[in-house]
Amino acid sequence: MENFIKDIILKIKSYYGFLVAIMPKLILAIIVLTIFLTAMYYIRRVVIKGICKNTRDELLSDFLNKIFRTINILLGLTIFSYILGGTGIAAGFFGAAGISAFVIGFAFKDIGENFLAGIIMAINRPFSIGDIVSSQNIEGKIIGLTLRETIL
Repeated sequence: MENFIKDIILKIKSYYGFLVAIMPKLILAIIVLTIFLTAMYYIRRVVIKGICKNTRDELLSDFLNKIFRTINILLGLTIFSYILGGTGIAAGFFGAAGISAFVIGFAFKDIGENFLAGIIMAINRPFSIGDIVSSQNIEGKIIGLTLRETIL
């Protein structure tokens, strides 16, 4: 029982030593991540406001906002792991993301095609809310638009 307690105390000391050694890097990484995400938030707001003024298209600006936000978070986490000394983690993350995108792309090919069609429709805007459209035997007034559907 005495050896067991000594082993636990040694483990706790080693964890404490590791925590003390990594603490400056962890604090720096958190500060850099906070500054990066805050700066990107304000830059993204300015860019999206500019897009909204020029296009007046809420659907497109919402889509671009989500894409920029996701990219910013991924870049911020990559910088965070790099500061902590996890260059292998960052490289592994991008490798896994590439392979995952490839596999998911094949698995959800039809959904991806419809999503891309929605993006193209958001950019081209062949119709808007309030227009009356007909397709085959269906006719109706458009009451809502998203990247995935047109609500009649």
